[in-house]
Amino acid sequence: MQRICCVLLLLSVQTIIGQQVQQRAILYESRNQLGEYIIIPQTYAPDLQQNNFDNRAQSVCVTGMWIFYVNSIYNTGDLSGVEYVFGSSNFCTNLVTVGGYVSSARFAGSPQDFRSDTFTLYAEDYFQGDEEYTFADLPNLNLAGNHKSIIITGASPWTVYDQPGYIGNSICLYPEPSSEYKPYLITDVSQVQIPHGTIRSVRRGCVGKVQGSENNVADLARFGSKVL
Repeated sequence: MQRICCVLLLLSVQTIIGQQVQQRAILYESRNQLGEYIIIPQTYAPDLQQNNFDNRAQSVCVTGMWIFYVNSIYNTGDLSGVEYVFGSSNFCTNLVTVGGYVSSARFAGSPQDFRSDTFTLYAEDYFQGDEEYTFADLPNLNLAGNHKSIIITGASPWTVYDQPGYIGNSICLYPEPSSEYKPYLITDVSQVQIPHGTIRSVRRGCVGKVQGSENNVADLARFGSKVL
């Protein structure tokens, strides 16, 4: 598992430093941002039981793209409920699907700035399980043969290939331009005519068949959820 850190800091920090907008989530034990809370700045939370906040979060405030899971370690090996929320600047909402059942949480994209161009591949649909994250070209993927969903952040398109080394069949995944830098969510790669597990390499920029506009999310804040 990449980029996992289990330290949660109870700090009140400004998330905007210079021109960067850092990822941050605040989890509250009651609806409408009331009660005890924890702050997760620029890090992952694979097991909230370690921080005495397992199955407690009922509402959140987020900056960036955050995903909340019913099971620890992002539902790895035990697929279950998921809820994902985006906010460009401390967007607050009650959790609809996983409220009171959150056991792990992580963000998608760069920890320093959610607007940065990044590509993240997930082993399971709805951004569950292991991940592979990059901000640069990758000629060989570690999750080759084992992936079902994607999140793209920033404004740059990415081209995915079914062979290592940027050869073979390719598709360009193109985020819709957005002043809020809304991420491009692909909850299941079959939505964009990509069979599960077939991506072998990825590069920044568009050099293949364009896919994307019909799958870009339209809501600035809440994107959705899944219950299994």
